[in-house]
Amino acid sequence: MREKVILARHDENVRLEILKSFEPLIKKCIKLYVKNREYYEDAFQEGYMIVLGCIYKYDLNKNYPFEGYVKSSVVYGIRDFSFNIKQHVSLDERIGEDQEGSLYDILEGDADVEEDFERKEDIKRLKEALKKLPYRQREIIEEVYFKNMSMADICKYRRCHYMSIVKMKERALKNLKENMKS
Repeated sequence: MREKVILARHDENVRLEILKSFEPLIKKCIKLYVKNREYYEDAFQEGYMIVLGCIYKYDLNKNYPFEGYVKSSVVYGIRDFSFNIKQHVSLDERIGEDQEGSLYDILEGDADVEEDFERKEDIKRLKEALKKLPYRQREIIEEVYFKNMSMADICKYRRCHYMSIVKMKERALKNLKENMKS
């Protein structure tokens, strides 16, 4: 079989011959693991892909037989495939004991793509406007609005008068509005 594997890496006919020889194994695994016959063809294709992958991944230097390598790969591959299709849930599938609604009915439809886009654009403009502010004004805005510090705490931290912080904040907001417009 090692010689066939070497030939199969370069010859399509030999690959097809190897695929045909493992069809019974693939069918057996599908019968064992795939309960929903709707996925039979997909599972069969998955089995073919696994065998083809084995042809190229098989290490000829190991003393492990190719047939055993393919068998374990197909068994575990089809089992994983069946597990993945069990995780598939259709939005149209009826739910609940009364079978009245579907998952699609439950999902919120209030997503406003345009509003989200505008909000992101506003945030970008705000970040750019903040970068244009003088250093101290930017610090005051960050402390008030991003760090949620009170004006009194800012005064204590900076060791300055309350009114100077208030005026700096007012100037910063005025500059910020002007920067946002441009």
